[in-house]
Amino acid sequence: MRYEFTNAVLFSKHGDQQLLASLGSRAIVILSALWSGAPRNPWVNGYLRTVSAAIRPEEFAAYTGYKISRFGGDQCIAIVGERYELPESQRGNGRRFGRKRPDVPALCTGKKPVFAMFDQAGYDSGRLFALALAVAAELAASGYCGGINCYSDCIDNNEFENPERCAIDISDGLLTIRVHWGDEVLVGPLLDFCRAEKFTEEEGWEEYEKPRKTA
Repeated sequence: MRYEFTNAVLFSKHGDQQLLASLGSRAIVILSALWSGAPRNPWVNGYLRTVSAAIRPEEFAAYTGYKISRFGGDQCIAIVGERYELPESQRGNGRRFGRKRPDVPALCTGKKPVFAMFDQAGYDSGRLFALALAVAAELAASGYCGGINCYSDCIDNNEFENPERCAIDISDGLLTIRVHWGDEVLVGPLLDFCRAEKFTEEEGWEEYEKPRKTA
């Protein structure tokens, strides 16, 4: 075996935001191709948002984004408003947050969502997993920042005991890709990509990962 996956490996790259956006999007596409057709049950959590400094208000649907989730009955993309904290006078029955009204007509006229959130997107639905990562790749390529956490499957029905895990985070001037454990077939090409693009590579996450390791 070329790789040892008993520990995590962290790749990072500093650089021009346009370059990082392209590399982040390509990494998401590679991960989707590796996991969408594998004998696994993958899903994705995360949040991507357009960078405030780059916002041109006329291009975006104000307060409006996509929610891709396994919950809510219909496994598809929902259009939702941004969440905000309710004033004390409006809280009750455990409610602390509300959502602004989404601007659906703005999306219909070609404006971009301000954000996209992923909540166990693809769990029990390979189609939804591929769709979620397609959305994430497109937004990353367009310069959105944030991160996604992908889990390849459950072990013994434990949601976060997984054969493979991968986190891809894009911030201002920094892209990180963290890979945890895995079958070489399912993660090796992603590591090859990071090494070919000359990411900085760090290992030695043994202590961090020890509580999460499987037998």
